[in-house]
Amino acid sequence: MSNLDPIGKVKEWITPSLVSIVGIMLWSQLTELRTDVKQLLITQSGNVVKIANLEQDIEELKTNYLSHELATLRKESEPNKVGKKEEGPEVPTGE
Repeated sequence: MSNLDPIGKVKEWITPSLVSIVGIMLWSQLTELRTDVKQLLITQSGNVVKIANLEQDIEELKTNYLSHELATLRKESEPNKVGKKEEGPEVPTGE
């Protein structure tokens, strides 16, 4: 009965075929996932570099702005060095 059982023969062929198909599909998905993860890591490293550059630019702008503000405050707090020329007494010229 085991040699003539058609359902048993179908099971013998279908089970390994299904396992192989599922295995191939899983392998394909894992390969695609690895590729996507590599691409995301490359993109992330590029973004990290861009963020670092922007942070440096912001710090430079802060430094320049603060030094400019400090210079402005110094100029405002200094007494006016350009004053009116004091007029002294007139000296007769002897004419």
